Amino acid sequence: MGKSKQDETMEQLKSMIVSRYGGVKQFAEAAGVPRTTIGSLLQGTPDASRFETVSAVCKTLNISMDSLSDGHIEMVGDSRDYGTELGLWLERIAIMLETKKATVDGETISEDKARDVIYIIDAIRKMTGAK
Repeated sequence: MGKSKQDETMEQLKSMIVSRYGGVKQFAEAAGVPRTTIGSLLQGTPDASRFETVSAVCKTLNISMDSLSDGHIEMVGDSRDYGTELGLWLERIAIMLETKKATVDGETISEDKARDVIYIIDAIRKMTGAK
């Protein structure tokens, strides 16, 4: 049996956290939420889904609470200066690759190709200053 929509969303959320902050501990500090609470939230523990926790997570990641409650991640106004939407698009592509959601002609991209694309994304970020 496959993963639930909630499991997939939490997997994407964790990938976003690691991509932006390097790990749950660093993210928890930035969000002002205990690391154990973030860990519980990512595991789907109901007690961790308090409004204050989810609000802090969404605000720190600049994602919509409504979309998260609907089982997907949608970016909202971002306080970072991208200059363009390039940084957001690069991040979305990287998350899809890291969570094995990227496909070409209906086939999942291999891990080797995904690593190559992520390497290219990192190079584009460095060249453009996109985050």
